Amino acid sequence: MATTTIAMMTESIKNRYYDELFLTVSEKNLVHTQLGQLNRQVPGGENAYAVYWTRFKPLAAVTSGATEGAATATVNLSAVNVTGTVTQYDNAVAISDVLAATSMGDIMKEAIRELGYNAGLSIDTVVRDTIVPGGIPQLAAITGAQAVTRWSSIPRTAVLSIKEIRKATMTLRKMDAQAPDSKVSMSQGQSVSTNPGAGMGGYWASVISPETVYDLQGDTATGAWVDSNRYAGSDKLFSGEVGKLYGVRFLETSNAKVHAEKNGAVTSRSAIVASGVIHETLIVGANYFGITKLQQLQTFIKPFGQAIGGDITNKVAGAGWKTSFGTSILFSGFGVSVFSSVGSNSL
Repeated sequence: MATTTIAMMTESIKNRYYDELFLTVSEKNLVHTQLGQLNRQVPGGENAYAVYWTRFKPLAAVTSGATEGAATATVNLSAVNVTGTVTQYDNAVAISDVLAATSMGDIMKEAIRELGYNAGLSIDTVVRDTIVPGGIPQLAAITGAQAVTRWSSIPRTAVLSIKEIRKATMTLRKMDAQAPDSKVSMSQGQSVSTNPGAGMGGYWASVISPETVYDLQGDTATGAWVDSNRYAGSDKLFSGEVGKLYGVRFLETSNAKVHAEKNGAVTSRSAIVASGVIHETLIVGANYFGITKLQQLQTFIKPFGQAIGGDITNKVAGAGWKTSFGTSILFSGFGVSVFSSVGSNSL
């Protein structure tokens, strides 16, 4: 039925259907991107243009009483402009006439679905690799200097715990980090309130891997954990949001940052369990990093004979995506990266 209906569509309706499918699939993978300060003023063109975000400095506390009858003295509002660049990203696939003839169903629909997943994953990975290294490092079960170079010394048993979450939020409070009050919808190029009228209720946001979620939920002290389905009616959830705990809302994704084995290359599951891998859980406040909207996010569909030059016998069709965007850290003190091992039961 679906194939017959699609076959009867006009080209404009069909392309709109493919575009909506692409956006629906790609948006689910844009987890890190939701947490930035959005800059909609993207420069024209498509390649490597400068873009700016503004980070305001807090005003000094007022400690002297006002003078009766006197006008209020003004102070300068201080801000820092952070510069980034807008860069183009794209990908495309070729579809042979043999594949189209022997495949079940709408092969272009499946190609667009795969491209949507690829676009979301690609964009989120670019953002992740920009913002994750910039946070204040916190190594599980290690006290003293928190140098990232020491992550290989994290004990194998040092999984993510309530204690580490409390330590991270303490750091954010000491830095006067504010909770995000909205999430960025990259495909729509706008900010969306996560809790109308109440911001995030004082919650910071965390990007976390499935393994570390498993370990955190297994902490015997996690009686305060609240599954997202218990408050989804009152809050607009982030993509991937699974729950909240001790002032943090957790966004689960398989694209969270994971580092190589601590003791060198391993060749088996038992070796991984013995040596361990390091998962990096990012916990951020508002204005930790900036991001632009997805400029000129487009999908492309080329029929047989038009996908590549010289295809005289119409053997190849094609589909692809293209967009431009930029991202940059605004203030590293508004983010904490917690390095931890993962439990053997979660591997």
